Amino acid sequence: MLAFVGTCVASPIAAFLAAREGWGFGMGILVIALVLLLPAYGLTAWMGRDAERLLDRITERRRRVAEVEGRLAQIPLPFECDPDTFASIVEEELHDLPSWVRVAIQETGTRIEVADQLDGGPLVLGLFSRRPATGPALVGGGNTVDTITAITLYRLPIIRAAGAPEWVATQIRETLLHEVGHLLGMDEHDLDRYSIGNQPQPDATYVRPRH
Repeated sequence: MLAFVGTCVASPIAAFLAAREGWGFGMGILVIALVLLLPAYGLTAWMGRDAERLLDRITERRRRVAEVEGRLAQIPLPFECDPDTFASIVEEELHDLPSWVRVAIQETGTRIEVADQLDGGPLVLGLFSRRPATGPALVGGGNTVDTITAITLYRLPIIRAAGAPEWVATQIRETLLHEVGHLLGMDEHDLDRYSIGNQPQPDATYVRPRH
């Protein structure tokens, strides 16, 4: 592709130089190759090496994630909380959210989902995502949207983060509120101003759990 574009650009320029300077057409092509095509090919080669380095970093990250997943799989959970029990706790915590938060979830058509663990993210507690709707999707007020928003809570990492059965509901609630913050347009820096952030600031506002 680069050679084709370069030829299209170089040919008229070479013809112009040949006519103005009295060179042969071949000499004009050679000059253009030196000042235009060779640097372009050099840039392409540099970009190719950069892409290879990026792929190497991605491969190394995947290897490290797989290593972490393997280590976690060998460590027993601090307590048992089967998927059905976990889902029922999520429902309770969702029901006990402030009314304006529940309204925001409903009006945006945000789905609350539960999964065991994020592929490639064994330490991720929750995730807010937008994905294309496979068909017409309705939200509050009967409006149709092209994307679906979802909040997914991951059972195994939340159990590990909770550490004890009496804290699992609190951990679910804090994770849910964190992802609702993303739904409302807050980024990680905004959330760190509150205790539900991933790295709360020293003067972060404490978000009181229900329990």
